Amino acid sequence: MINYNFLLCNGLIFIFFLLILLIQIFSITKPDDFSKQNIYIVNPTDAYNTIINNGYINTFNNTDMKIRKCKNIEDCKNLYKKNFIHFTKNEKQVLVDLVKQTNKKLKFFTKLYNLPWKFTKTTNKIDNGFPHTHNDTIYLSDDFFKNNNIKTLIHEKIHLYQKKYPYKTDKLYKLYNYEKIERLNTSNRRANPDLNNYDYKHNGKILYSEYNDNADNLSDIKMNNLEENAFKNEHPDEYFAYLITDKIIGTFDENDQKIIDYITY
Repeated sequence: MINYNFLLCNGLIFIFFLLILLIQIFSITKPDDFSKQNIYIVNPTDAYNTIINNGYINTFNNTDMKIRKCKNIEDCKNLYKKNFIHFTKNEKQVLVDLVKQTNKKLKFFTKLYNLPWKFTKTTNKIDNGFPHTHNDTIYLSDDFFKNNNIKTLIHEKIHLYQKKYPYKTDKLYKLYNYEKIERLNTSNRRANPDLNNYDYKHNGKILYSEYNDNADNLSDIKMNNLEENAFKNEHPDEYFAYLITDKIIGTFDENDQKIIDYITY
């Protein structure tokens, strides 16, 4: 004799677990989520090789190495190699959601909007966990996902844009009276992968930052010319990344046409 109650109960249990499974499957970031938002994930090996090939670590001075807790250049290379990791599924979904929000802000600025999003992940042992860029890729650490925001993504994408269009970028800087000069290689300058390899004069002063005496982290810096806010003012690449980000998040005014043209055409 068939026990219909037993079959019904088991059927309902089966349907319940099937629904849970389907919800989990469809909540996972799909490849088409990446393509729709122009997102690419760079694997740890390729991300590390980019840094090695562009020679960034070879520029480290003694303070750069001390802050990163490595003894020499080769030790620093090993440190970096060990601290590239994969994004989790949840982190990938966070990136998709953030990029969707960010793209809504950028869609009016065609040239910047069309630049692909390329991401890779490190631990916070790399560059104090600060977001930064190398070539065409944004490097994010664990720390970013503790306090993620679209402002950081816009700022870093502007750095990618500066690298992608150096001639166009220099033209903008000239419009704001920045004079490009050869880099002054002092012994205590902070390595910053977001900047180009030149210095700039503005209002008669050469702009660059140096570590404070006995610095113990990447934020422990000062401007060589005593101007405020070493992070924003050390180089036009940083100054305009902050400025343009604030304009995109907030509002542009009638004096901003040069900047609007720079990121639009």
